[in-house]
Amino acid sequence: MKRILTVLLSLFVVSVSLPAADLRHTIRSAEVKHDIPEKLLYAVIKIESGLNPKAINGIQNKGVATASFGLGQLTRQTAAAHCGLYSMPSLLNPNANIDCSAKVLQYQLRRYSGDVNRALAAYNWGTPCECNGKVFIQNLNGKNNTCATKAGKTLTCKIRGTFWNQKYVDKVMNAYLADL
Repeated sequence: MKRILTVLLSLFVVSVSLPAADLRHTIRSAEVKHDIPEKLLYAVIKIESGLNPKAINGIQNKGVATASFGLGQLTRQTAAAHCGLYSMPSLLNPNANIDCSAKVLQYQLRRYSGDVNRALAAYNWGTPCECNGKVFIQNLNGKNNTCATKAGKTLTCKIRGTFWNQKYVDKVMNAYLADL
């Protein structure tokens, strides 16, 4: 099913490839524009897509709306919310995808006061589960966490894929540190 959908999508996509030198230049430009470490952005892109600008993932399980696209593996929702990218060609355009990926990463780094681990976890899964300022991204036991809200109600905070999320953070950090 994934293969069929990928072939159908490719009929509507104007493919843009990016040579390695241009890829580095585009990443450097995004670094300057969004004030994030170039090597961190490169590590994210390397782990997310294997540097494949045509990468499409997630179609077989959740449908096109939740698939992720391009070098930074952006979902349509994330790309639309952060960058105003709505169309398939813009999601698979390497320059637009890198710029938007940098913008999302910058947003997460600022949100978590420069904490790279939390920012990467948020980039990978969306905003981590939070309750009263406590962020649940390191919990590897796979259980739900509960906490009392300020209004006295109990909030159950389901941890989505924390084990895999931590593995993702580790992979990106290893790629980032290896590239320094």
